[in-house]
Amino acid sequence: MLILLTNDDGLDAPGIQSLREALEPLAEVVLAAPDRERSASGHGITMHKPLRVEAKRFGSSQGYAISGTPADCVKLALEQLLDRAPDLVISGINKGANLGTDVLYSGTVSGALEAIINGIPSVAVSLDYRNKGLFPVAASFTTKLIPVLLQEPLPEQTFLNINVPDVDRSDIKGVQVVKLGTRRYINCVEERKDPRG
Repeated sequence: MLILLTNDDGLDAPGIQSLREALEPLAEVVLAAPDRERSASGHGITMHKPLRVEAKRFGSSQGYAISGTPADCVKLALEQLLDRAPDLVISGINKGANLGTDVLYSGTVSGALEAIINGIPSVAVSLDYRNKGLFPVAASFTTKLIPVLLQEPLPEQTFLNINVPDVDRSDIKGVQVVKLGTRRYINCVEERKDPRG
């Protein structure tokens, strides 16, 4: 089984690296992620400048740092970098939840969306980052989900957006499937005067 990992926090981010470490014993893993943080990049793709790719090794996995968005990373991996289509694309583990209408802005979710546009099953995984940064807990949950997805595939053109609380594994009480809600940010603009007038 070949799993493609992407994210919007960058190739060296702790979330994608925790996921890679958890998945390497189970599958062949390739990482194709932005060369720097691309949070809230939405589903943008790069059209008017070249994309640069730098190959890197992580454990037993091949990685690619790409100078584009998460959607660029998935497109480039599927069309150029991989020698075959992956069985699954996992985008994450994002540092911060992707809830409600956040998914419209999320680079993490866009990585998963680009996969299903291309007919590849996918999931987006986010850690509701508070204080602990327990990425291995979210990675462990993801590895347990993969066999379920292989036995009971999602409907066509459907992906899962998973949010894991930032708590110890023993404090997680279960799993709940919910519809996408609405989340609106208000009073988040801070007005300042430019020192140069």
